Amino acid sequence: MPLPLQFQILYNSETSVPGRMYPAFKAELYRIPIYRLIHHEFNRHYISVGQLFRACNFTLIEGLSSFGLRLSIDFQVDFLVSDFPFCDIWLTVEHAREIACHLSMDKELELLLSDSLSTLFTADNMNRHELMHNWIVPSIPSLHYSTSALLETEFEEVKLLIANQKIRTQVEPPTAEDSVMVMKSRSETSLLRWQVEAYEKFFCNNKNSIGMIRGNVIWDALQGAFFDLQASNDQITLSDSTVHVNHTELNKDTIEDNLMVQQLYIPMMLDKIMNELRLRKEWKQEREERDEEQYCHTIEDSVSANTNEEEILNQDTLYDRMDLIETELYQIKREMKRNFEQNQLKLAISPKKRTKYYWTLGFILCFIFGKLIFGHSFF
Repeated sequence: MPLPLQFQILYNSETSVPGRMYPAFKAELYRIPIYRLIHHEFNRHYISVGQLFRACNFTLIEGLSSFGLRLSIDFQVDFLVSDFPFCDIWLTVEHAREIACHLSMDKELELLLSDSLSTLFTADNMNRHELMHNWIVPSIPSLHYSTSALLETEFEEVKLLIANQKIRTQVEPPTAEDSVMVMKSRSETSLLRWQVEAYEKFFCNNKNSIGMIRGNVIWDALQGAFFDLQASNDQITLSDSTVHVNHTELNKDTIEDNLMVQQLYIPMMLDKIMNELRLRKEWKQEREERDEEQYCHTIEDSVSANTNEEEILNQDTLYDRMDLIETELYQIKREMKRNFEQNQLKLAISPKKRTKYYWTLGFILCFIFGKLIFGHSFF
């Protein structure tokens, strides 16, 4: 499946005077960004094939020698621009497509290497702090269309504006801490220039030259460092330790007392070591992300379990309260029923008591009147 594209700005933020911005499309292959330079001043697009070599686990010298590439004839490094932000092996799209096809990466890079992008260009105007494009990304809404939106959005479709129309987006020069800034470090740039220079000298003048350092010492030191680095990390796919230049494998004998080959071999091995360090860093980052994800899942499971326990506890408490309320209601019902029966009983026996009271009162009254009228002879 073709890799999606993303807009990027190549910019050197380490210069004392703000420099030019170089817009590009990016596709990430095995976490290695590969760029398609679309700056209008170059009149054509260029691909960072050095990044493609790195993604395919090639050193620059191995890639250059495998495809017979020559500086200024087949590729550019910095386009003769001082302080160019991303020195690399820049090839035309047609040449890069052939190399990608040979490396079986043409399907993944189909969008990045598409001919349909050849008419798309972007220009920078630092005086106005803006970029001017003759293309647009349809997936970004018009109200949110901006440089930030372009930098943050992955897309699979780019549309050319008709009738020489242009669209402008504002941009500020990024700082060294800005995540949108893309540039190579000094060590990466120096190592690339070193390999290109060593390869060109070796290609142009491959003559034996007695060196100051014995070749087996250089070989053992760099090969030992490389193998030690590999042995310290057995969790990743390791780079191949063999070295080939022009289909010839380099070894102790070929670099012995040959300064030209030594100068070619040293930066190549340094590139292998740096690539191995990059793989270790990526593996460590993946492991940290995996551990963090596992930790988050553990926390979520714990929270879910606690929530379930709280829900069960709340349900039990609710049931206990309902039972208590039901008991209270039952007692109140019994008390009301007992009071009601007592009242009914009182109402039922009250007439009899009134009759008894009347007879007793009548008897007492008769006794008193008889006593008064008949005197002592009443009884």
